[in-house]
Amino acid sequence: MLLWRSVRYTWAVLRHKWYVLRYGFGEIPLKRLLVHDLSKFDREEFIPYRDRFYGPKTDKPSREFFAAVARHKKINDHHPEYWNFNGIPEVCLKEMCIDWFAATRAFDGKLPTVPGRWKWFLGYGREIVDRLKPDWAKEFVMNYLAKRLGELS
Repeated sequence: MLLWRSVRYTWAVLRHKWYVLRYGFGEIPLKRLLVHDLSKFDREEFIPYRDRFYGPKTDKPSREFFAAVARHKKINDHHPEYWNFNGIPEVCLKEMCIDWFAATRAFDGKLPTVPGRWKWFLGYGREIVDRLKPDWAKEFVMNYLAKRLGELS
């Protein structure tokens, strides 16, 4: 049972990484795409993520899961939390958007067509964009999302 949960989680991360590579190729340096989210295979992240998404269903995530998410965002520079939402380089903003596309495709099975109809973006992504500083970063992300969604759909 534990082995099967580990295999399922590993497959989910690999599927996500495949979509990051597919959607980011030609936009983001290849090395960045290849190392994207490798920390999810570290013990500190692997076990809590696996248990949350492929373990027994619970209403509340564990403390370990929250700690793993915080660690992941702190050590991966495509997350705005790494930069405290301020002064994020364009390549990291692009990778953040690609990450969102890849996660949506890997876990929902399809890409949205526009940000305004994207359930995940409306519930969470918009809040992230609103916190970005300086203001040019907000505009950059919204334009990049619209442009790439148009290209990918």
